Amino acid sequence: MLQGYWLYRLGTGVSAHVYELHPDGAVRYVAEREAHLAPRWYEARFVAKEFVDRLYGWNSSTVSGDLAAAINMTNESMGGRLRLEFADAQFVEEVRSRAIRSEIEWGKVEVLEEGSRAFRVRLLAEVFRYGLLQYEGEPLESTNIGLELVLGVVRRTPDFRPNGLEVVGMFAITPGENDHSVE
Repeated sequence: MLQGYWLYRLGTGVSAHVYELHPDGAVRYVAEREAHLAPRWYEARFVAKEFVDRLYGWNSSTVSGDLAAAINMTNESMGGRLRLEFADAQFVEEVRSRAIRSEIEWGKVEVLEEGSRAFRVRLLAEVFRYGLLQYEGEPLESTNIGLELVLGVVRRTPDFRPNGLEVVGMFAITPGENDHSVE
């Protein structure tokens, strides 16, 4: 008969890992506590904001890693399209040569549709670009962005898709007059 105790390691923003702890000190990984649960609306919101943060919130020294992280949050098809677009535009080289950084000021972030296979999230924000070493004063430029992301529901994995979501579609939208609420 196997004797043991269940031990949960609670994480932030990810499901808890479940381990079996034996009286002799042996520990065995069992599973993810919430691996079978469908993603919740607030997880969709979190993943959408994180994706946009990576896509637009970079600086010239981290832009390559930030874009790679954003692309890793997408499905294979969308990731391939983003890689081609960034390569064609020589985006990383352009950002590095300009020595700039960006900051995002969030407007509205809302889950428009929630389903068993997908979520649709609308994000409105303003992106400010500054000189890399500029921490005070007016930005060099700013851009209002409006996006709708489609997040597909996938199997939760602790390292790759802890929230069980990946970005499968991204559409630019024109922010409306009533979309200026701030959270």
